[in-house]
Amino acid sequence: MVEIAAYEMWDSLSVITADYTAADLNIKSQNVISETVVKYQDVREGDDNSEERASYSNSSIWAVKLNLPLKSESDIGTYLNYYNDAAKANGIVRTFYWVHPTDSHIYTVRFNKDLTRTITMGNFFGIPNVELRVLGRKP
Repeated sequence: MVEIAAYEMWDSLSVITADYTAADLNIKSQNVISETVVKYQDVREGDDNSEERASYSNSSIWAVKLNLPLKSESDIGTYLNYYNDAAKANGIVRTFYWVHPTDSHIYTVRFNKDLTRTITMGNFFGIPNVELRVLGRKP
């Protein structure tokens, strides 16, 4: 039996310098963090049930989904500041450093989609679905 060691995103990514390097985004998520890995591959099926499989790259593409409900206004404000500031993330365009809340590694990421802030009575703030595209490891 072959024993497989623990495996993190860190293990398959190269070192990449971010566009914004002045600070690392370090706010803990709540509840569940989802890490998705895909490869640029394709399967085409013929009329006769035959298959043709193609791999366009050997690299893995990682994405992370965070749930940030019921955070302080300042934590949510930090995410919104990164997203809106042209010198930082500038929406979904520029890269920055993000501290993974469970493995503590620092990754080079960018926002993968727009942010939606929720505000509930009692001054609780949240961003329910933050998606980050993980491009590499911080140098």
